[in-house]
Amino acid sequence: MPRLDVRWGAFSQISCELAVMEAAYQKDNYKYFHLISGEDLMIMPLNRILDKCSDNKIFLEYGEVNKNSIEGRKVYQRISVNHVLIRSIRSNNWLVQYGSRTINKFYAELQSALGRDLVKKKGIKLRYGSNWFSLPQDVVEYILNSKYLINDYFSKGWLVDELFIQTLIANKKEFVTRLCSSNMRKIKWLAGKQAHPYVWKVTDFDEIINSNDFFARKFDENIDKRIINKIFEYIKRQQLSRE
Repeated sequence: MPRLDVRWGAFSQISCELAVMEAAYQKDNYKYFHLISGEDLMIMPLNRILDKCSDNKIFLEYGEVNKNSIEGRKVYQRISVNHVLIRSIRSNNWLVQYGSRTINKFYAELQSALGRDLVKKKGIKLRYGSNWFSLPQDVVEYILNSKYLINDYFSKGWLVDELFIQTLIANKKEFVTRLCSSNMRKIKWLAGKQAHPYVWKVTDFDEIINSNDFFARKFDENIDKRIINKIFEYIKRQQLSRE
């Protein structure tokens, strides 16, 4: 698979997810597809994950967007108007970064003030949630067959990786009925304007393994390698005890 130039907040994040899905889908007849990062660990023994996936559930955060709330309006505006300079919003040059953010925000607000609403115009059933997922094969196939729609809805958007799968699923009533209320990820968010995931420590071991989730994030061996080793040993023991 060729390397892609992926920028935070840009449509390139979706392009990368689709490329990874396509590669996995073409490789073998997998029943489930799990999106994780390099800072995630499996925290549930594989046999238990397979049991939970046996009824074809869709493990994905999924919610409606209330555009009358402050936060909901921000989420709605991610695709209700066109965005510009997204690839520069995380530039290492603070002048470029600040300028790009300012211009994009001004342009987005101007479009909204002039009444532009692409969500309404295109009849989009907008839904929202975390980008992490565990999806059965038929859902992945549906996503890969919807590339034209994905490009039409999201290519001019901003932070769209948290919208595109949820919004596609909203078009299929049969998928909505199979949604689980969780994406099965154990994540603890730190408070603050720019929220970041907490880095798990060895003292958090019991909380992690008792969470009933598939995966946890995030881990950093430079902060606490002991928790990583302890989880590996736990998973190994659990698997051996069932063989």
